Amino acid sequence: MSVHFPSEPGHAEQEFAATYEEHYDLLVGIAVERFGISHADAETLVHEIFFDFLVHVDRIRDRRAWLIGAVYNASKDHLRRAQRVEPLPEHGPDTVDPRYARVAEQWPAELAAREAFARITPRCQLALRLRYIEGHTIPSIAKILDTTKQYAAKLVSRCLELAHRRYGGRKES
Repeated sequence: MSVHFPSEPGHAEQEFAATYEEHYDLLVGIAVERFGISHADAETLVHEIFFDFLVHVDRIRDRRAWLIGAVYNASKDHLRRAQRVEPLPEHGPDTVDPRYARVAEQWPAELAAREAFARITPRCQLALRLRYIEGHTIPSIAKILDTTKQYAAKLVSRCLELAHRRYGGRKES
């Protein structure tokens, strides 16, 4: 059975509509009954098949055979893809890692702190990183910066105050 839609505007649409109506239920039924695909997924597959049908209509000789072959191939592909998907457990998601329990509350503060940190001088960044991120003591910072303990303490204090002002959005005085 050869299908060739004439170039008349209304006739091609009528021919497609007739093909759609004639084969839609059959194709959905094959996907549901033969392959055990849910009705909603089967309908989606059949719509995709009819789209491909429109694209390749000039090359199709036997539309019924082509549509049935297409639903078999699409159903098999759907089942292959479904096997790769791991379903969620029925009892609910795994417990949340306690380190991330308050992450939504912490992110804005962390982003603001990073912005404030980026706006201070490189020497202040180094002093604060050594003290609060790497955990060095004031004497250790003094040794790394090759300065006195008092200056290191004053530097960390002033840099922390500057970062707080930048973090809080207040203008420096």
